[in-house]
Amino acid sequence: MIELNMAQEKPALKKILLIGPEGSGKTHFISTMPKPVYVFSFDKGYQTLVGIPGIQAGVFMDENRYRPQAYAQFKLKFDELKLGKMLYTWPDGKQEPYQTIAVDSITALSKFLYDHEQ
Repeated sequence: MIELNMAQEKPALKKILLIGPEGSGKTHFISTMPKPVYVFSFDKGYQTLVGIPGIQAGVFMDENRYRPQAYAQFKLKFDELKLGKMLYTWPDGKQEPYQTIAVDSITALSKFLYDHEQ
């Protein structure tokens, strides 16, 4: 038998893929995840998160498909998060690492990746 003090255990990384039509609640589901949350947003779905404390959104959208920048900007920010270089600042000034990182939506990200590689 093994006894574990769960307060000292670090949870394993969880990966969740949500698939559904526009308006089905995928972005709202993100708002229920452990805070703070960083959302990489590639469409206007982030607007459903307005006013919810503990959520920061980076919005990556290309104005000109023939001069794509969104994917390169996403990659830089994603690498910063992976390295722990970004912290969320709560209204009281307390800072902490992000507990949840979300990509919304993977369909838009794939289009930007394709444009970037073209």
